[in-house]
Amino acid sequence: MKSRQQKAKEAQGFCKSRNRLYCETCEHFTRDFVEKYGCTNETNLRCAIGNFKVGKKDICSEHKPLAGNQE
Repeated sequence: MKSRQQKAKEAQGFCKSRNRLYCETCEHFTRDFVEKYGCTNETNLRCAIGNFKVGKKDICSEHKPLAGNQE
């Protein structure tokens, strides 16, 4: 018997993030690294194709996996 949580996950088509393709695993994803107070932060997350702002977990139909990250 499935739990309510399992049923909800199935209804939503939920799967773990390692099974999905995201901008951060795309060869077109760019970012800058800024060091401040001894910490390195990511900034200026962008798509190199359209040069627009993206989030790490965004996705588009032009996704191309990084070498070594073939899903």
